[in-house]
Amino acid sequence: MSKKQVKARGGEVFEVDTSDEACGKFGVKHGDKIINCNGETCIVEGVAPATEGMKPEPEVLWRAVDGEDGKVSYCYPLGPDCIRPT
Repeated sequence: MSKKQVKARGGEVFEVDTSDEACGKFGVKHGDKIINCNGETCIVEGVAPATEGMKPEPEVLWRAVDGEDGKVSYCYPLGPDCIRPT
């Protein structure tokens, strides 16, 4: 399993799984450019749990939105409109 340390929009630092196996569950690879559910261009960072927020999930796809200094976030619910290749 490949890992990378990332920083969330809220400032917390954690590790994401960047492996093809983990990211492939979402139909992408680490480093892919996607359009998220808000229409923003993002870079796929990896997979990790979402432990906070309205609905914690065991595995979500974390991505960095262009122009946000590499800070990561995820879309929930994760649907086809959240992962559109650019």
